Amino acid sequence: MMRPLRKAAQRIAAWVIARRVERRNPELVALRKAEAEARRQHKPVKPIHDTRRAIVIANLRMEQGITR
Repeated sequence: MMRPLRKAAQRIAAWVIARRVERRNPELVALRKAEAEARRQHKPVKPIHDTRRAIVIANLRMEQGITR
């Protein structure tokens, strides 16, 4: 009985964390919206996880002053 509740809580937590990350990185919002629009039009969508991860890593490096 507790299992579905736990999964739901994890999903909600993941959603909240994703929105917080998007607030710091507005280009992620555009990426998510473009993916959603492509799916609505039944177009093939490449996995955006790598692109999203690259954007987040690049922004963190900029914040920390790492130029490499």
